Amino acid sequence: MVTLPFHPLEVRESEHRVYRLFTIDLATHHIPAFTRPKLNNTGGYDYPLRDALGLSELDDSQVQILRLSELGELGLTGYLIEGLGISEADLEANAERLDALEGHVAVLPSRAFSGPALIVPTPPVALVGAYAEHEAATDFTTLTSAAAKPAPQPDPVAPPPVPRAATPLWYWIVGVVSALIILYTLFVIFFSGGAS
Repeated sequence: MVTLPFHPLEVRESEHRVYRLFTIDLATHHIPAFTRPKLNNTGGYDYPLRDALGLSELDDSQVQILRLSELGELGLTGYLIEGLGISEADLEANAERLDALEGHVAVLPSRAFSGPALIVPTPPVALVGAYAEHEAATDFTTLTSAAAKPAPQPDPVAPPPVPRAATPLWYWIVGVVSALIILYTLFVIFFSGGAS
């Protein structure tokens, strides 16, 4: 486990990119009810995982529940390295123990907590460890995809577009008079035709 500047069960307000792992000692068919909030009769939520961690708040949308048997050859160590960006060196000492775990593991990133908190796990939950995400080096490789290309910028010396001039008033007057003449002509033709 990577050495953290604080206890792994202490969530600090300023922390980020830290992942805490907890085993869940329950049969598979009990996992969904334990790890998903459910609306109760009082208008609040029953959330057994949150309660077992001794927390008053936990963002369930940020919590990952892993069924370890489904990780296949990747294993938990591979998932932490490939999926979460944990440094392989930080996991080296505990890799064998991590990959020997069975059942289900809850992965709680720093963003799952709304602020500072003290986690007090109780059965069926137990702490596995806390790991900090490895700071990835900036990759200066030239990007070639269309999405990576910068948006075209307007020509800085191009003149601003000239606003279209408003239609002169006399155009409107001519149009209205013409329409009235046509209507009057149709009126005369219609009634003179009907009179004959």
